[in-house]
Amino acid sequence: MDGKIQITNIRWEIEPKCNLNCRHCFVGSKLDKYKEMDFETAKVVVDILSDCGIKEIIFSSKEPLMYKDIDKLIFYCNVKGIHTELVTNGTLLQNTLFAEKIVSSGVGTISISIEGITKDSNDYIRGEGNLDQVLRALGNLKNIMEYKRQIIIGIQMSLNRKNKNEAAHVPEFFNRLPIDILVIGGLSLDGNAKNNSDLLLSSDEFIQIWDVILENYLKLKDKKYYLTSKSLFPTEAVYYNCLFGSDFCPVIPKCGILKEHYSLLPNGDIVPCVALLDKINDVGEFPRINILDKILNEEKINKLENFKIQLENLIKENRPHVCRECYYKEDCRPCPVNIIQQQFKEEISIRCSRAKGKIKEIFNLIRRHFDEYYLSIRDNTLLTIQNQKVSLARYYEQGGVYRKEYELEPLQINALQKIFNFKEISLKELLYDFKNYEMLLNFIEPLVFDNFIMVRRS
Repeated sequence: MDGKIQITNIRWEIEPKCNLNCRHCFVGSKLDKYKEMDFETAKVVVDILSDCGIKEIIFSSKEPLMYKDIDKLIFYCNVKGIHTELVTNGTLLQNTLFAEKIVSSGVGTISISIEGITKDSNDYIRGEGNLDQVLRALGNLKNIMEYKRQIIIGIQMSLNRKNKNEAAHVPEFFNRLPIDILVIGGLSLDGNAKNNSDLLLSSDEFIQIWDVILENYLKLKDKKYYLTSKSLFPTEAVYYNCLFGSDFCPVIPKCGILKEHYSLLPNGDIVPCVALLDKINDVGEFPRINILDKILNEEKINKLENFKIQLENLIKENRPHVCRECYYKEDCRPCPVNIIQQQFKEEISIRCSRAKGKIKEIFNLIRRHFDEYYLSIRDNTLLTIQNQKVSLARYYEQGGVYRKEYELEPLQINALQKIFNFKEISLKELLYDFKNYEMLLNFIEPLVFDNFIMVRRS
């Protein structure tokens, strides 16, 4: 290839078929016209991705385990130094021999979808008998990992009208399963979900149910897994961290293509996202580039770069007013498919405004009871100081790194070093370095928002 696309992450839609027909599947019929790629061609694709510097491939929709050579393909990715993740419905892992092949292939993470903790809720969405099938698959993986190798097992669950009454029991249910992470999300009215809109929760309902799940998770005495949500806005993550002492990374929404994340279709086409395949009238027509093209010229790459600029402008133009005053305004770039929907914009406005108001209440409480509050550095945080530039990096146990740079005054740098040197330090002790507590609170606020510092009341 003459040129190279700047890519950091690939979501490979390796298999156009699925053995289920879930009511909420956002892919729906988008991949029906494609055929499965043969293994030798897939190896060539891996070679090209490796040459592009790709370090991670997520094998996703429709059902990657239906690809006949998936274990060989994962193994080949490992040979090329590429970490792999499977996003699967998990049903085919009931077969012990097949599950052994997948574990032995070198896959790094297996993420399985469950839509409820009872047959009534889960099987309504994913099909009769599905919950029992997935539980058998998880049991298989647990047994195999005892004598093979350890991998990360994740569960993805979407909150909906069928499982909303199970919220209080969700944390304990998953604590009995051999999983490492539980990711809670919401539904998107796309694909099959368009015909099942009755499953969709309102914004208030989602937050109420999430609150119940979080409160009961925090009550668990022996937590076996990490709980997070891909549907929380950053300000909501900050609020929960301040209120409950939880440890949610303030994941800032950003359209995948703006992070050089792309989807790879079964025929080798590189596209921004599967969700955009039938949204050309809404977001504009994106350039089709096939990764197997022998000549990837500058013109094609420029078209892709121009489409990225077009998408970013679309997102900026459609963001609600509340975004303009947000701490994360320079980085937050929500999905363009969502941001053009009035309902989603209203949801951002309501939820982010509410979270910002609650954070303000917490900081006002700190002002009223200043002497009772303590600060500590979050685990796995690294500090680098060069002149007045400070760099903080946080390594999260569930994977991923969050970095931020700050320009600080000498007295602020001195205070930050004190927080690092002590396991815990009171605001009262730090006040000696500042003229008043407002200056101190203005200093710690961004560090709290970025989840490098935890605030605790004695």
